Amino acid sequence: MPLLYLHAAAMSVGFLLMAAGAGIARFQRQQRWWLKAHKICGITGAFVMLPGLVAAFLMVDQDGSGHVRVPHAWGGLTMIFFAFMTPVLGQLQFKVREKAKQLREKHRWSGRVTLIVGLAVILSGLRAAGII
Repeated sequence: MPLLYLHAAAMSVGFLLMAAGAGIARFQRQQRWWLKAHKICGITGAFVMLPGLVAAFLMVDQDGSGHVRVPHAWGGLTMIFFAFMTPVLGQLQFKVREKAKQLREKHRWSGRVTLIVGLAVILSGLRAAGII
């Protein structure tokens, strides 16, 4: 599989899983299973992106143009950071009870930033690939 396809597939699936996790948190809270599904989607989404990140680095390495030189790359690294930071904050709210309220708020904002940055990065990647 060409690296571009691996990159696009892994990043897209990861983003969709994280968006599903956010949707579950937003619209399915009345269900008993919502928290477990929310966690599974968010954590799996972040880890599914790792092969996409590796593929991106390999593509740039083969190209020889230098890493992190375009806005798409900076946005992608920012999204990866938030994709992993969001579940960490979510887990911490259950471990550090005296800071649970603040951590929950940071978790929610981190998730929102992840999705907004992710959408912008997807659009910039589609533009860089000449699709839009």
